[in-house]
Amino acid sequence: MLGLFHKVKKERWSKMTTLVINEVCKVHTPNKSAISEVGDDQFTFCEVCEQNIERWYNDTDPERLPMWTSWKVSN
Repeated sequence: MLGLFHKVKKERWSKMTTLVINEVCKVHTPNKSAISEVGDDQFTFCEVCEQNIERWYNDTDPERLPMWTSWKVSN
């Protein structure tokens, strides 16, 4: 009678997958609602790779118009 009520242990196998966390993009997509501005610097995070990114206002070259730099990963 005891043999009828014992639990059968089942093994479960799952397929192993590789998950790449925080893969850095080539062109970042900033989260515009989360931009913080400190002086001539702006900080936010990329919506794709979730890295902290920053850019700054570049007005150092008198022969070029001043403009914001591209977004780069923060150090």
